[in-house]
Amino acid sequence: MIAAFDAAYAGKVESAEPLCPDQLESDIKVPRAFSPNNDGHNDKLDVFLIGISKLIYFRVYNRWGQIVFETIDAAIKWDGIYKGVKQPVETYVWMAAAQTADNKILTQRGE
Repeated sequence: MIAAFDAAYAGKVESAEPLCPDQLESDIKVPRAFSPNNDGHNDKLDVFLIGISKLIYFRVYNRWGQIVFETIDAAIKWDGIYKGVKQPVETYVWMAAAQTADNKILTQRGE
């Protein structure tokens, strides 16, 4: 059985059939919210890649357009800290670009 996390529904999706990368539509998913309060639940903001061969960038911007987090490694998650300072609770914008398995560039953004 294959188990996968679906960020859009914030739940686990199970499949009895193995999934092949070419059966999936390439996508970049980012949870709508996180709570970096060190309670062990949703403390870091991550990017989920579906049918992606390479993350080109994942950036988080504050309301002034300043990059407060940036990575090219999907395993590295944002903990809500910028330059050693915990950032305030507010809306942040994220942008991501990735290379799909068929060598196309996919860009997405969200809040």
